Amino acid sequence: MLIFVISFCAFALLDVLSKTFVFLGENGVIIPNLFSVYKTINTGAGWGFLSGAGVFARIFFCALAVAVLVIVIVWFFRRRDNNKFLAISLGMFCGGVFGNLYDRAVYGGVRDFISFDLINAPFFNTSFNLADAFITVGAVLLLVWFLKNYKTLDEEAESEAKTQRDTPSAAEGEAKNEDKAK
Repeated sequence: MLIFVISFCAFALLDVLSKTFVFLGENGVIIPNLFSVYKTINTGAGWGFLSGAGVFARIFFCALAVAVLVIVIVWFFRRRDNNKFLAISLGMFCGGVFGNLYDRAVYGGVRDFISFDLINAPFFNTSFNLADAFITVGAVLLLVWFLKNYKTLDEEAESEAKTQRDTPSAAEGEAKNEDKAK
């Protein structure tokens, strides 16, 4: 649990600090024909999706980020699992989600600045940030974890369902007690 909290805070802080540092400087080419710093505020999602939606997009993406954070964090803590790989993967994912949520709440959009010039395709002409990378890498690592553990997760679900079927409900227990009292 502590590993999740530390990784969550570390990735979120790294993202926010990187954006703050970069946004103090100027745009510029770092490696010609490969990598540039191009600062922009993206009010939409990936590739500018819904960027013209204004306040609706801001509220929608903030609410979505909060919902994702709550669901993922509750799921992780309910598992009571000390798997370090899972904790770090979820911490990375949630740190990225929080970093972009912070930007939307404070700046009205996500601060993007990483631009790869090598790929000159129209659909890839965009900037991103460390939070986006953390979300992507964290999600891939989570997929790896789920694929590795799907059988165990399925067995846990079956065991929990069996326990619920075998355990009498409160109403059934009261009915049995009344029958015994008669």
